[in-house]
Amino acid sequence: MQIDITARQGSTDNAAGLIIREQENSSLYTFQISPVGEYAFRRFDKPDDGGDGEWTNLIDWTYSSVVNADLDATNRLRVVAVGPLFELYLNGQLIDRVTDTTYTDGAMGFGVSTFDEGDTVMEFDNFQFSLP
Repeated sequence: MQIDITARQGSTDNAAGLIIREQENSSLYTFQISPVGEYAFRRFDKPDDGGDGEWTNLIDWTYSSVVNADLDATNRLRVVAVGPLFELYLNGQLIDRVTDTTYTDGAMGFGVSTFDEGDTVMEFDNFQFSLP
């Protein structure tokens, strides 16, 4: 799946990205970028009893010159997920791979994370999904 993301306004400490294999209890994977030029691949594990969930950075926030940094810059994110392997692409370039067996299927989508400040505006375009 892939999507184009443009940060339009707000703090550069915020992030946006793809949601992969979301479970009924809101557990999921996410591939995110930030307007400061970083990306991460994270897993959110929420207990079935409705308690607080926990984030695990499978790839911690990492600077990449492939990210078009700053406001009004557009980036194309793409994830190829086959079995436990996730291949992460940014602007047409393979930038990382990660393996995790926690979630094998689920819903997909996209979203925004506001870490310190709200009032962020991100634009999403050209969302595509295909089977490998």
